[in-house]
Amino acid sequence: MRTKPPNRRPCENIEFVFNGHTIIGTIGKYVDADFRWMRGSDNCGYYYAEFEPVVGEPCEVFFSKRGGSGTDMESLLYDQGVSLSIALQSGTSIEDISKSVCRTENGMAGSVVGAMVDLIANERKPFELPR
Repeated sequence: MRTKPPNRRPCENIEFVFNGHTIIGTIGKYVDADFRWMRGSDNCGYYYAEFEPVVGEPCEVFFSKRGGSGTDMESLLYDQGVSLSIALQSGTSIEDISKSVCRTENGMAGSVVGAMVDLIANERKPFELPR
């Protein structure tokens, strides 16, 4: 069953280079509610619940190619982002997706999508991938 993300959610932008193309990815994440009790400021001993959001699992991914607006690659990246987002919202773990993407002989991601999935799965900083 698909769990759509809320209209407002935290996201993170990642810029990386794959085969000479500068890619910008945006990762949207679910927000898990974490309530904690805090003493009220009226000094009467009253307590109230203060909401403190906790960033959870990734729920969507958007791609764009720097300088590639309107190109076939930009359209392909958009569609792949939609497919990846639907998979995440349907409960597929990022680790399972990472195990299933195309790989080169040395185990590196074979596509832009695979590189982004690896970045999310490993929570690594962006890096230049080998060609």
